[in-house]
Amino acid sequence: MTWVVTLIIFALVFGGILEKTRCLEKVVTTITEKARSFRALQTSAVLTPIFVNAIAGDVYLSIALPGRMYVSAYDRMGYSRLNLSRAIEEGGTLVSPLIPWNVGGAFVITTLGLTIGDGDLSALLYIPLAFACWLSPLLSIIYAQFGLFSYKADPEKRPNSDQPARLSSQVDDEGPIPPRDENIALENSGTS
Repeated sequence: MTWVVTLIIFALVFGGILEKTRCLEKVVTTITEKARSFRALQTSAVLTPIFVNAIAGDVYLSIALPGRMYVSAYDRMGYSRLNLSRAIEEGGTLVSPLIPWNVGGAFVITTLGLTIGDGDLSALLYIPLAFACWLSPLLSIIYAQFGLFSYKADPEKRPNSDQPARLSSQVDDEGPIPPRDENIALENSGTS
C-alpha cells in the first residue's frame, strides 16, 4: 500500500507542475473556444477529466482542474453548473479505477491483491466488469447529444460570467458587500 501513497504524492507534484505551467489550461481553453454548442461542451467536459486522469495519474486533479476551467463556459452558454459537476464526476471519478497507473487503478489492483509488475496483464480483467465506471461516461455523452438531462441555469441565480462570483462575506474598496437577500441581512444582524 506504500506504493499507492507514493503514487499519490508524485501525482500531486506532477499535477502542481502542470497547473503552475498552465499546460492543461491552454488545452482546455482551446477546447472551450471551439465548443460552440452545449453538446460539444458537455462532451469535452466528460472527456477532459479522462485525459487528465491518464496524464496526471490523480483523480483529484482530474476533478479540480477541468472544474475550474470549464465553469465560465457553462455560465456563458446559460447552462447549469450541475451539468459540469455531473460531467466531471462521470469522466473523472468513475474512470479513475480503469487506468492502472492512476491512483484509483493502483488502489483497486492493490485491494484485490493483484499484481501487474511481472508483466501479467490478467490482473486488468476487472476493467470489463466495472460496468458503472465505463458505461456512465458513455451515457453522459449520449445524453448530451440528445439534450437529455441538460439543465439550463436559473436566470435569477445565474452569475455574471464576465466576473467571478463574489461571496457576501467578501470586502471590496467601499466596505463589506451587502447580502442579496433581506432575510440573510436580518439573520446576520441578529434580529428577526
